[in-house]
Amino acid sequence: MLIIEQEKRDWLLEQVNSTPHPNWTEIARQYEEVFGERRHRSTIRRWVLTLMRDEHILEHYGEDGLLRDEVGTRRAKLESAHFKKRVSDLVNKQLSHENIVDVIKMSAQALPPNKIRLRETQKTTSESPIVAVAPLTDLHIGEFVDTQQMGGLNAYDFEIFTNRLFGWTNQISDLCSLRRSFVSVPILKVPMLGDMVSGEIHEELVRTNLDNVIMTMARGAYMVSQSLMTLASQFEEVHVDSVVGNHQRLRKEIYYKDKYVGWDYLFYQWVAAFCKDQPNIKFTIPKTFYQLIDVAGFNVLIHHGDAMRGSSMQQKVHSLRQALQPQGKAFQYMFMGHYHHVEEHDIGTGTALMCGCMKGTDEYAMLQGLASRATHVLTFFHPKYGLISRDTIYLENFDDERHGFNDYVPEIWAELIE
Repeated sequence: MLIIEQEKRDWLLEQVNSTPHPNWTEIARQYEEVFGERRHRSTIRRWVLTLMRDEHILEHYGEDGLLRDEVGTRRAKLESAHFKKRVSDLVNKQLSHENIVDVIKMSAQALPPNKIRLRETQKTTSESPIVAVAPLTDLHIGEFVDTQQMGGLNAYDFEIFTNRLFGWTNQISDLCSLRRSFVSVPILKVPMLGDMVSGEIHEELVRTNLDNVIMTMARGAYMVSQSLMTLASQFEEVHVDSVVGNHQRLRKEIYYKDKYVGWDYLFYQWVAAFCKDQPNIKFTIPKTFYQLIDVAGFNVLIHHGDAMRGSSMQQKVHSLRQALQPQGKAFQYMFMGHYHHVEEHDIGTGTALMCGCMKGTDEYAMLQGLASRATHVLTFFHPKYGLISRDTIYLENFDDERHGFNDYVPEIWAELIE
């Protein structure tokens, strides 16, 4: 049961009951004007959902029903707090990834699998199917970018992230359908390139993030899982290959030993747990900071990109090749995040591609002269010709389009899918 003054309770329910599609941002603004208290729109939404639930229980089960529900909620909160402590203890002690994954597997219920419905491809002269590669990188879930401080150039919070992710999902589907008018696209690869959550590596992020990292991680993973499940219904295979970024660090100082231990790694494990019943989604979640993946017969190196600073791109690529080639790990292409914009570099055998950023520009980037749009890329690989095309997806176009994901996260994470 939500403990809140009756006046505020009545006012909130009145605002929601007056429209079939509540504008939570506007309600939060009006709440501040009426009561002199600033509350984030996600808090207002959570309050309203709880109040409506209480009203439903009271109407059908009376005061005894509310009491039983309160007892159950308190017990559930204790179980949830116990789980969060277990995760934090495991991470802080830097125990093996098997222990961390065990906790996640015990606490996550898989999304129900989707039926695969491949769209018919018109007859063409092409006998070679192509592979779609749609990197998902630098989501920075949980960060708050204030549109007023940005002069209207950008805004970012959880709702905008979810709208952009939903738009990204639909545009990947549409662009692949367009290619299918003349060639088969049976496989989708989704490299996840790190910095999936905002993290706490900077003091100002600790102060301004929308929520604590554990809740952000679970909630964001639930959204990304729904995106992948939607796409999985349209491809024979979906491969999700992941590497960690720098914002996932548990401490402010940079460290290199056990670099994988952090929030990105746990985020990927949550996504994999939610998607575990979808048979055509395959995950690779390594401890190394890079992966070499096969795309239509070409070797593509994926990594976050923070290891590329300090010298020119060509020098770094040459150094990586010298280290990897004697081990039979030569690569022709390279995909990375970190730089928050889309950019290509010719590396002789192919392209090094910076894959954009879901968040877009923020206050830091603006003041440093590094402003860029919120973009992602979609590429297509041919088994003979390699990288044959690249599309840019402008994510801010979806900011005002209401997403279709389930974004309600209950107190008990195991109940996410009920």
